[in-house]
Amino acid sequence: MTSSPHRFTAAAEELVWGGTTYTVVRLPAALAEQADAEGTRRVGGTMDGVEVNLGLNRAPVPEDAFVYAGPVARVAV
Repeated sequence: MTSSPHRFTAAAEELVWGGTTYTVVRLPAALAEQADAEGTRRVGGTMDGVEVNLGLNRAPVPEDAFVYAGPVARVAV
């Protein structure tokens, strides 16, 4: 997605679903809506200065779109 950059600050958070705990970052609605409009499920950018290209996810919990931050980010939660 290069047509309209988004800048936001978000904390990694733990999402408990079933018996598993995931580390996720919730995305602003405008970013998720733009991805949908562009027909993509991937978002690129930086997290703490590291370039990323991540899959946009949705689940019954939470309602917001999110990306998996992975176990490395869990130390920051």
